[in-house]
This record gives sequence, structure tokens and C-alpha cells, in this order.
Amino acid sequence: MTVTTGSALLERTLRHFGVSLGHLTERSAEAWIRALRLPTAAQACTHPAELPFPHVAISVALPAGLALPAEVAGTAFMQAAIAAGSAHAAGRSGRAIHYRGWSAITGDVTVGEIFSQTDIVRVIARDTPADTGDVLAAGRGLTPHWIAGDLTVLAEPRPDGVLVPLPGFTR
Repeated sequence: MTVTTGSALLERTLRHFGVSLGHLTERSAEAWIRALRLPTAAQACTHPAELPFPHVAISVALPAGLALPAEVAGTAFMQAAIAAGSAHAAGRSGRAIHYRGWSAITGDVTVGEIFSQTDIVRVIARDTPADTGDVLAAGRGLTPHWIAGDLTVLAEPRPDGVLVPLPGFTR
């Protein structure tokens, strides 16, 4: 499955693959993704899956010319693999573990730095888009989610005005 990302900032063609190996935890799925040693331009996400039992499926998006074999543990997992790859390709869902700039964004950074250095295109604080000058406490790193076609971080402001990612949006 091949799509071109919707944001003008991200105009590049990616090929999406779904993988379902029966990982029981996010942590084990993330470790598998890290072991792939993906190129900078690649993206990889985790997806909760229910069939044939609750587990974590994976989607990987690679630049044109690169490929990842569809690895599935039997036909029972194929449905989860296809669903994960399709959801990522459509920007409907997925918790991004690997994306352009994932390792560079730590500590306190401005939203503008996040936009210029990563594939993240939206930061939402209390249902309002954050300004590029707003500071976000990224901690050890961000795990944005695909929401409505955009790689997005949801956050809440602290009393001092610094934005803090909601649970599930940080490492």
C-alpha cells in the first residue's frame, strides 16, 4: 500500500506494511521496532489489536525503494497486520514509536522546534492548536498518535504555561 502524506511539510511517498507477531505489551513491540534500525525517514507505530487475542500489532512506513516483508504469525494474525498497516496509511490511528526526529526531541522544546525537526504536525492543548512559540515538556521523548490524518501530540498546560503531553504521548 503506497500513500503520499497529506501535509505539505511531509510530501514524500511512503509504503506501509502491517506486522502482527503477537506482542503482548507495548514495550515488547517497541523493542522489536527499535531492533529494525529503521532509516530516519521511516515511521513505525503500535496498534492495539483484539484478535485472535489482545496484543499489539505494528505498522511500518518506508520511503519508496525500501521494503519490509509482511511478517505474520499465521493467518490468525493477518487481519491485525492488515488493519494496522491500513490505519497507519490512512492516518486514522497508531502510536508513533519511530518517525523523523524522534530521538532529537527531549526535554523542554518549543512547538516550532517540534514541527521543524520531526514529522509531528499538530500539538493540541485543551482542544486548541498550540502556538509555535509555546514550550512543551517532552521529557525523554514523544510518542505522537495519528489523529485525523496528522501526527499529533495532545497536551495540557501546567500553571506556568508549559505544555505537558497527556499520558501515552511520551516515552
